[in-house]
Amino acid sequence: MKSIISAVAILASLTTSFAALVINSPLQSTKWNPGGEYNIVWSNSLQGAPLSGNLVIDLMEGADSNNLNYITTLCEQCSAAQKKFKYAVPSDFPYSRVYSIRITDEDGNASYSPQFQGGSPTNGNHGGQAVQQSSGNQSGGSQSGGSQGGAANQPAQGNNDSGSGNRDQGSESGSNAKDDSQDAAPGSVGNSPKNNTSLGSITRSTQSLGMFMLVTMVLFAAMSF
Repeated sequence: MKSIISAVAILASLTTSFAALVINSPLQSTKWNPGGEYNIVWSNSLQGAPLSGNLVIDLMEGADSNNLNYITTLCEQCSAAQKKFKYAVPSDFPYSRVYSIRITDEDGNASYSPQFQGGSPTNGNHGGQAVQQSSGNQSGGSQSGGSQGGAANQPAQGNNDSGSGNRDQGSESGSNAKDDSQDAAPGSVGNSPKNNTSLGSITRSTQSLGMFMLVTMVLFAAMSF
């Protein structure tokens, strides 16, 4: 009889340990409006089974359930036994159609809610750039764009007036460059035919000397035999 009771107790403890937390709210049809208050509700997958310990509730975002972006922690030490947490949505809550809630227990087991909608497009958009910009930035952009456009469209009178002067300076520079190149040509000693001839004669002399030494060695070897 004692063995049966022990087996039942062990089975009950195993069943409780493998029980998963289920998020009942928010659902897919839920929409969190800025400034509103909404309940995050959870329960045990085994109906009637108690929940204990503390939970961490995080706000996530992303269309891919396997690669969600962490946004913020809504509650860090929530009692699991309460089965509910009320969250006040900030007035500047960014807009997204793919928010979700992640609840993690003390053992590191995480449960996720369905994706739901929240925020206002006027507050920006998670996963993208802001939908609306401030009027000050827009006006500043238009003014800077206008000043740039005006500078680009203004005729360059100063450049036109000095065009002839630039051309005269260019012709003078070209003539000076020609004179310099002509003056430098005789000084190119490395490329002169005289140097090439002297190098060729030195090479031929070296080859002749080598041939003479080779013949001498052959004759010396023949005489030794």
